[in-house]
Amino acid sequence: MRKLYVIILLLILAGIGYAQIQEDENSKDIKQKSVPMSIDFSKIFDKQDVPRVDYLQQKQQQNAQYVQSLSVQALEKPVDPDLYIVGPGDQFLFVLRGSGQEQVPIEVTPEGYLFIPGVEEIKVSGQTLTQVKETIKEKVKKAYKNSAYSISLLSLRLFRVHVVGEVKYPGTYTGRAIDRVTDMIDRAGGISSNAWYNSVILKHIVSQTIDTLDVLAYEKFGDLSQNPVVEGGDVIYVPTVALSSRIITVEGNFIHAGMYALPRDEDISTFLVKIGALKSTSAPSFIMVYRKNSNQDKNCKFHVFRPFKRSTTDGEQFILKPGDRIVLPSEYVYVKGAVRNPGAYPYVADLTAREYAGMAGGDYRSGKINGISVYHTLTGKREKGPDTPVYPGDVIHMQENIRLRLDVLLRLIPTLTSLILAAKAAGFFDK
Repeated sequence: MRKLYVIILLLILAGIGYAQIQEDENSKDIKQKSVPMSIDFSKIFDKQDVPRVDYLQQKQQQNAQYVQSLSVQALEKPVDPDLYIVGPGDQFLFVLRGSGQEQVPIEVTPEGYLFIPGVEEIKVSGQTLTQVKETIKEKVKKAYKNSAYSISLLSLRLFRVHVVGEVKYPGTYTGRAIDRVTDMIDRAGGISSNAWYNSVILKHIVSQTIDTLDVLAYEKFGDLSQNPVVEGGDVIYVPTVALSSRIITVEGNFIHAGMYALPRDEDISTFLVKIGALKSTSAPSFIMVYRKNSNQDKNCKFHVFRPFKRSTTDGEQFILKPGDRIVLPSEYVYVKGAVRNPGAYPYVADLTAREYAGMAGGDYRSGKINGISVYHTLTGKREKGPDTPVYPGDVIHMQENIRLRLDVLLRLIPTLTSLILAAKAAGFFDK
């Protein structure tokens, strides 16, 4: 009789194991059908670089097409005579009115001079268009006392700009005085992944001045002061990521994580918008900034700030400092356990654990709704209950209901008992 009980127990355990396997297989099939296929990013980013020889041919074709398109190329606005600097290659139209009308196209020579019929040579290179017109006016008055005249800029000159540093193909490129820094960087193949795009250096060879440009500010806010027009002979240098003293790091969100240059003092709101880390769906109150303690206190190495969570709204800005570490909250909430589609879901403010569990398919496997627990990643604490508030990065777990296991067991017992009785009647247990 004891042997009979042992066999019954073994059969019950085998039935429970089989039921568990079947349930896991079914839920696996459902997950595979309901969860989208993952994207193979390796195929997307596995792009073959163009050989330099081929790119040089493309560059020549590009320059030729660029020169051909100059006649139809649009300007942002009329040329400002007080800002435009005249140089070799600029073409003017000189119109003389007397007994008749004579139109003479003239061009600034490579040495920077203009030659007007009947007038001595005029040095114009390096002067603004306004200054050039004033100089011409004084010279022409002496040569043509009884005639009216006019002079206007007919076409803009071409010049060469050097684009070097962290660009795909450093070299010399053709430009005009209406082209901006980003236009020249694009012609050089764009920047590399190792570039400080917010610390681009623009060297003006003619004026011997240097500007440090935050090109990201132009791309995000349209700040044209950070993307000026180029001049002949300019050198655009895109620097390499370097562990300099003016660096801040961004952590927590893998999309925006990394090191960033801080060329000047900047408010954290402006900085986060510029790098694309502050969106309408973000949770800024959870952003934290770690700053080294200047008071050499071994017990407190960092001061922790939450710039967007203040008790008063005094309009005070939080200015970043070199060495700051910005920790961004996750943009997702993770749901697991007895739900149909476990996984990551976008964070939405003010939703509770119950609502996230509903997004994930509710109690697909008879989940225990009142047994939901939430692990808060920011504090490291666990909280239970379906109405628990959820924060970015939290992990929600729905427990399985024990009654499901009992139901499986109860359904198996009659079948197992019938099998055992049939085996006993056939004499299987007889000595």
